[in-house]
Amino acid sequence: QKCFPRLFLKAVSSNKLLGLFGQELTMPSIGFPYSQKSMDLTDPIVIIVSHSGGTFGPLACSNLLQSISTSIFTVTSEWDTQIGKQLRSMYSDDLLSSRIFSTEVGVRPAEPCSVSVVATHQLLTNIFEHICVTIISDPHFSHASGSVVTERDLQVLERCNQDNIRALEEIVGVDRNGNKTHDKRCKTERELRSAGDLWADHILENAK
Repeated sequence: QKCFPRLFLKAVSSNKLLGLFGQELTMPSIGFPYSQKSMDLTDPIVIIVSHSGGTFGPLACSNLLQSISTSIFTVTSEWDTQIGKQLRSMYSDDLLSSRIFSTEVGVRPAEPCSVSVVATHQLLTNIFEHICVTIISDPHFSHASGSVVTERDLQVLERCNQDNIRALEEIVGVDRNGNKTHDKRCKTERELRSAGDLWADHILENAK
């Protein structure tokens, strides 16, 4: 929103959206600033973020919003998910128009929010960069959106993006191709594991 002040960009909980539009009796939530009258959903561009692609809220929103928008995308863990199947049925004429962005980390049902969150953040950053390039490269789009992003800003963002990937390689001890990194680059991983061993003595139920 700060980058493109004239665009109306909002992050909305799928459960709150279902409470407003997904049932006959509207159930607005306390503290939720939107209502049926204040929220204009006329042909919006929607990005549904769901790691599993099968959670009830995002899946129901995908079905609900198909009646008011033809521009629905999803960010999910893999190409073949429940939300993905819904969107592919909408755009069955072309495989490349399936509107699915995949982090390709797969479904991880027993893992805390670590790899899934990092992968989603990385993919959303890449999507944001692509949107910025598209807008600032066209003076009409730039003026219509009130863009304050410059080419220099994008260069800095991309540098941070690449540095982030290199930092992650040092943290996990494996490079982006799945190969184990050199011992000299594993210093961060060893330091984090040592700190984790120290903290484990104090935060686990059966402390040593």
